[in-house]
Amino acid sequence: MSKVTVVVPTYNVEKYISKCLDSLVSQDFDDYKIMVVNDGSPANEQAIIDEYAVKYDKIIPIVKENGGYGSVLQLAFSKIDSEYVLI
Repeated sequence: MSKVTVVVPTYNVEKYISKCLDSLVSQDFDDYKIMVVNDGSPANEQAIIDEYAVKYDKIIPIVKENGGYGSVLQLAFSKIDSEYVLI
């Protein structure tokens, strides 16, 4: 169990997801995981997310059918086991 979970909802952010994940994995604090929830995006960001998940074990990729921001948070919160959450 990690102290903090960072939830990253994604949809059509292929141009920005690498910069976001680079920033998150370069933090000084180590007791956290990154839950990246792809809300059924038609863009190619899942391939990028999967590359990061292979490279960094703290990244948890989740793909779901498009349902909007609220459904992303519902799914994420059902899987979180950490003390703190950042979105």
